[in-house]
Amino acid sequence: FAHAGVPGAQANGAFRHIPLSYSAFAKHLAGQATFDTCIVHAAPPDNNGQCSLGVAIEFTPIAAARSRRRIAIINPRMPVLPDAESLPYSRFDLAVECDAPLREYHAGAVSDEAQRIAANVAAFIDNGAVLQIDLGKAPGALLRILGDRRGLRLHSGMISGGVMALDAAGALDPDWRHTSCMHVGAAAYPYTGRSGYECMPSYFSDARGPFGRNVSAAARIRQAIRSAGLNTPIVVAGGVHNFQQAETLIAQEQADIVGLARQALADPDWFEKVRSGRGAAVRLCLYTNYCEALDQRHRQVTCELWDRERLDEANIRLSTDRKRRLVAPAWDRNHAGDVDTSSLSSNAVPPLLDRT
Repeated sequence: FAHAGVPGAQANGAFRHIPLSYSAFAKHLAGQATFDTCIVHAAPPDNNGQCSLGVAIEFTPIAAARSRRRIAIINPRMPVLPDAESLPYSRFDLAVECDAPLREYHAGAVSDEAQRIAANVAAFIDNGAVLQIDLGKAPGALLRILGDRRGLRLHSGMISGGVMALDAAGALDPDWRHTSCMHVGAAAYPYTGRSGYECMPSYFSDARGPFGRNVSAAARIRQAIRSAGLNTPIVVAGGVHNFQQAETLIAQEQADIVGLARQALADPDWFEKVRSGRGAAVRLCLYTNYCEALDQRHRQVTCELWDRERLDEANIRLSTDRKRRLVAPAWDRNHAGDVDTSSLSSNAVPPLLDRT
């Protein structure tokens, strides 16, 4: 990672290059190096006064311990990763608050050469392999190829955003403690933590399922607002997919407006079908979060119920990979048939199937 100025600095004696492995360099720092100042980029302190080093650990804890002064750049955008190294806020001599986006890493478009290299390497990687992987076009291409593997394990100096695709594909070993000292890549999916989970719970998320999770909270808010003498309309959304369900929420005064998100994506004609008494033709959302998985990878969002249908249709817009249509097929209003759910397992069909 030496930049262009390093060779000149080495030639005039201002810089000395020591070729060491990761482990040897850590021993060198811990046993011989001393620093005047260590500048640390960290998350705000938690309830225990610890500042997570987030996505970039590397040799920071060792360098901080070997420094006479420590300066912290406290950034609320630094994610707090599980089990990541942290430093006590009390150890910093100076702390500066800085609310700024983290630098992103983009390897760029994968070249044909990188694709061929990745394909050759992939042939040696079996299920259950432990990967030490670097950055660049070829490693990025390799991560895209390995989605069909299972039980892969990561033990690497650094990892890129490509591992998110491996995780989404189910290629990573869920029981392995994947290890890396630096995570680089593009901006991650914004819906994280408990609030992010509640935004889009899937049908398989927990015993409650995705249906009506926000109703009780919306009803309490509405009651409090009405008790205060206000008529502010309250909107409820989350797992609402049929007319009876929506109408009941309004009739019972649990909300004033009902919103649909994933169901509207599953069937953009939901509103017209219900209004015209054709509820039996509604294409019901399965709440498997296929759409969210696409969104997490910053890909064009479509629905699994229609994005592979009639791809040879004239003048349709396709996704950048040319594998999915971006707009649902037009509804044939002359066909009143119900949606065929005979091929779906009982676990895949949501409850409350009254679509009248």
